Amino acid sequence: MNKPEVRKRMREKRNCLSQYEIITKSNKIFQKIEELDFFSSVRDILIYVNYKSEVHTREFIKRCIVLKKNVFVPKVYGKTMMQFIQIEHMEDLKKGTYGILEPIHDAPIWNNNALTTDVSSKTLMILPALALDKQFNRVGYGGGYYDKYLSLHDGIVKIAVGFDFQLVNELKFIEEKDEKVDIIVTEQRVLLQGGNDGFDKSDWTEGKRSFQTDGETSNCCQE
Repeated sequence: MNKPEVRKRMREKRNCLSQYEIITKSNKIFQKIEELDFFSSVRDILIYVNYKSEVHTREFIKRCIVLKKNVFVPKVYGKTMMQFIQIEHMEDLKKGTYGILEPIHDAPIWNNNALTTDVSSKTLMILPALALDKQFNRVGYGGGYYDKYLSLHDGIVKIAVGFDFQLVNELKFIEEKDEKVDIIVTEQRVLLQGGNDGFDKSDWTEGKRSFQTDGETSNCCQE
């Protein structure tokens, strides 16, 4: 299948989930993220606001605000630019481009220096996905906003979230411009890619990926 076919198939499968299934699976995903060793040291979190049948992020956003983390939500400008704007309450959001909730303000904007004063802390980005593979490739919605943003900003730990059926062995049509992610989290498993920018190699065994399923962890060799 090509990208459009994969997007269509995964969207259809995701739309078949009930609201209860979406919320239950989403809660499991974000519980796994909070259990990651480095999560407590994260200062800035860049995260999308869920739309339709996406992995539900809103409760996690509220929790991160309670935990006193700096939460930044994407805002789209035209067809090419996206910025992450800090919010302090869910009331800071309103429907914007494509009917998705966006910040009502245009500042403060996340950048690599001004808002992250503790150089030892990590910046975490939670990315939506329509399809993922075990080589840490991600297929989004086709706008290219995240790929472009990530090509211009480094030092970010990239976590793609999806339901487990969205994760396949290999996506064969990945392009050079498609940014790989560092971690994949579904309701059933966590895949970690070692040695990428934004990570301390001491966070896990160098040269291996950690593969976790419902409390059990195994390792597979880095390809």
